[in-house]
Amino acid sequence: MKGGLRGAVAFAAALVVLLTACAGSSKVQTLVPGVLRVGSSLDFKPFEYFQAQPGRAKVLKGFDVELVQDMANRLDLYVRWVDSDFATIFNSLASNNLDMVAAATTITPTREQTVNFSNPYFLANQSLTVNVGKTPDITSTDNLGAGDIVAVQNGSTGASWAQENLVPQGVQLKRFNLTTDMFTELDAGTVTGVIDDEPASRAVVADMPNLKVVQVIDTGEHYGFAVSKSNGDLLRAANSALDQIMADGTYAKIFTRFFPGQEVPAQFQG
Repeated sequence: MKGGLRGAVAFAAALVVLLTACAGSSKVQTLVPGVLRVGSSLDFKPFEYFQAQPGRAKVLKGFDVELVQDMANRLDLYVRWVDSDFATIFNSLASNNLDMVAAATTITPTREQTVNFSNPYFLANQSLTVNVGKTPDITSTDNLGAGDIVAVQNGSTGASWAQENLVPQGVQLKRFNLTTDMFTELDAGTVTGVIDDEPASRAVVADMPNLKVVQVIDTGEHYGFAVSKSNGDLLRAANSALDQIMADGTYAKIFTRFFPGQEVPAQFQG
């Protein structure tokens, strides 16, 4: 993935903290005893996003959100979500401002130089989304060239892929902090396409009828939860909790809720 300050909700401050309750007193090492500070970009549906409720405050939902909450329950930790800029989120984690990053984050060798990752918990590819009303003839990245502008998210693996594969074709990249802004500009026709994680792109276009995912780009990415290199205790605990979640069928239930109709990958089944 992904990266960037994925804020579908406008916050008054650059950093917003949300607290999700869970159980008791934990022996797992965290910055604040008993509290798991989790950095994320909280507008990346279906992984972490706010859902409106008529007459009530928005509620934080998502695949990552439920997985982290279940992990925390098993470790007797409270979850404190910290809305963060993805472009700097790993440095924040390495500087011990966070305990964990849960942001649909692809495990890469470059990122592993700065932080440690849990065992993989999701498989993903990149994708090309276009405005079929304005550019119906674009069906793949092979159709892109000089004069085309493609939106990417700062710090994301999609941006890296586009830099390596599209810029040599003459394509201009327009970089965003907010993924929502990429699709808003595509809908308006000010960019030609968006390169972003396939699951997130499909979630967005479901509510934007002019937009369509026209190509899945096989990048074979694995998402992992990131933790500080200085906290091996938390890494071991997170991996143990993930193993339990997959073994007892909890992972499959959460996966089916957010990705209905898709088969749970064999490596994540108990």
